[in-house]
Amino acid sequence: MSRYNHRNEAPGSMLAWCRMAACCALVLLAGGAQVAAAQDRAADFEALADALDITETVAIMREEGLVYGDQIAGAMLPDVDTAGWQRQITQLYDVERMEQLVLQGLERALEGADLAPMLAFYRSETGQRAVTLELAARRAFLDPEAEDAARAAAVEAAAQKDGPQADLLRLIRRLIEGGDLIERNVTASLNADMMFWRGVMDAGGPGPAGDQSDENELADAVIAGLAETRRETEAWMTAFLLVACGPLTPEQMDEYAAFFETRDGRILNAALFDGFNGMYDQLAYILGHAAGTWMNSAPL
Repeated sequence: MSRYNHRNEAPGSMLAWCRMAACCALVLLAGGAQVAAAQDRAADFEALADALDITETVAIMREEGLVYGDQIAGAMLPDVDTAGWQRQITQLYDVERMEQLVLQGLERALEGADLAPMLAFYRSETGQRAVTLELAARRAFLDPEAEDAARAAAVEAAAQKDGPQADLLRLIRRLIEGGDLIERNVTASLNADMMFWRGVMDAGGPGPAGDQSDENELADAVIAGLAETRRETEAWMTAFLLVACGPLTPEQMDEYAAFFETRDGRILNAALFDGFNGMYDQLAYILGHAAGTWMNSAPL
């Protein structure tokens, strides 16, 4: 009987162990698949960031930020210690931190999105050419004279009814509309202004109306400039894209505009705005706080 019980229990125990081993194997396989999928996703995201050349974009934005910091000092801080202010601004516009903020925001915004179509477009000849040209145009616009010349050319192009420039401008307007570039940039600009003035006021400096405003008064003061912000955004965006897209063929321009009319293009466009706006808002607040601190500590 004991031998029978032993023989009867032994297969049962072995079956239990087999079941446990099978369950463990399934868990390990599922865990391994999840890890592999996460690694593939991370590799695709890194490849997309490389294709978009986020690193170079942020490097140019840092240079723009340093110029803007000097403009803030000139307009708001007449008695500032110039060397001390420039050290502070240089630390604020830290390119590695800026890039990290952009990538974190972009990755969050793209969570769950299919990266393959985005990566396919930006790895294409048209996508890579568009990135290269846009970065070159943005770097060129660091020179005020180059920007002024581009704005004048945009005004001239707008006056033409026919010809290559008129055709290019029509494609650029399509690209602007497809990406909702004017309204998105206007909103981003107003939000950054709000963050800047919050920083100024939190540091004890005056609000945009020259006193310590509350949140509603601050919003009213910022929104008061909405029409001018929209006009300036339209002028800048048109001039910029005329320079950036000028070397593209009509076929490449059509392909470029068409991508941002697709669902994947719209998702990527929105995600890029989220990523860069998150960085801008943080920097705007810190810059405003730094300016407010200097203003509040200036000798009477």
